[in-house]
Amino acid sequence: MYCVIYINQRKKISSDRVGAFTEHIAIVSDKTPIGKLMKDVTFSKIQNGRKFRGVDVLGKDTELLHAISEPKFDADAITNKMTPATQGAGTLD
Repeated sequence: MYCVIYINQRKKISSDRVGAFTEHIAIVSDKTPIGKLMKDVTFSKIQNGRKFRGVDVLGKDTELLHAISEPKFDADAITNKMTPATQGAGTLD
């Protein structure tokens, strides 16, 4: 059962996600149409007799794409403070 208490919290989370998405889109300068970009990843391919399905962008792969699009996975978002060595979890060797 959905509780009314969480409406403001969900509103903030949604707003934060929209803000992060907007920031990501604002730095994109590629003029390639989205259809052309998605063409290579959305179609199934056969290689060495094995079939590999394409990415289902609006279906079962949506959650995966949301997860890997988190700003914390951006290469420029990784800092030394985030590494295991600085958090007492060992070294990166």
